[in-house]
Amino acid sequence: MPELPEVETVARSLRPFLVGRVIAEVDVLWPRSLVDLDPETFASQVTGQTVVGVERRGKWIVLRFGGGGALLIHLRMSGQLILDSY
Repeated sequence: MPELPEVETVARSLRPFLVGRVIAEVDVLWPRSLVDLDPETFASQVTGQTVVGVERRGKWIVLRFGGGGALLIHLRMSGQLILDSY
């Protein structure tokens, strides 16, 4: 499991790529990772959101959206986050 410095490094490296970008598409590969939402509802709520900030809160990466919402990401055991930018 990644420790705080690794999570901070991932958040800092994501910041220049994500801030100001609009989420065009969402694929939920592991539906059990969603709390109280089905994958279709989650995808519809996140798609079209503009990322206005990327930060670390504990071992969570927080993507802040222009509409006031946020997405919490945990790196789980692998410590990997795959960003597909096209």
